Amino acid sequence: MIGEGESETVLLSSQMFRCLLSDKQISFVSKVINAGGKGNLLNNQLDGFIYQLIEKGATHILILTDYDNAPCFTSIKEKVQSHIKSDIEILIIIPKKELEAWFIACKETMKLITGTNSGSRNPENIDNPFKYIMTAMNKSRQRKSTFSKPALAKKFLDRGFTITRASENKECPSAAYFLKKITALGST
Repeated sequence: MIGEGESETVLLSSQMFRCLLSDKQISFVSKVINAGGKGNLLNNQLDGFIYQLIEKGATHILILTDYDNAPCFTSIKEKVQSHIKSDIEILIIIPKKELEAWFIACKETMKLITGTNSGSRNPENIDNPFKYIMTAMNKSRQRKSTFSKPALAKKFLDRGFTITRASENKECPSAAYFLKKITALGST
């Protein structure tokens, strides 16, 4: 598994994600690679990351990367795939905008963390989901909270965030797509 950055790597390394894979009867290698940012998925380093996972026994590769402001999902997939020389099956998952939109979609956890019903009706249409969460957290507290993106990801995971819950939010189709792809992978 390869995460675009630290937040994606935190999610892919989490106990929650490992349990999801186990529930879907998917075995996994213990290594999760942090690509160190989107640019590193679009260069020759990507093949090195894939080779490391193949050496660990991976038969499929999962890449989790943000949509940010790309023109379309297909353009991201094509750009990433153009840097892959391996024949191994690669699943590229792209949360719309950013991974943090999935946190907003998980209404129960969002309420626990912000202390309010600050979940958005359209989490995937928020331009900066991380900033949205930080603003919601600070509105409900006397003291200003500051978190890095990976620290926020850990906080959400510690408070019960799951991809399954995020996927249940009809306004978060990319989380539902991710779960669908993981389920399909488990049935092969």
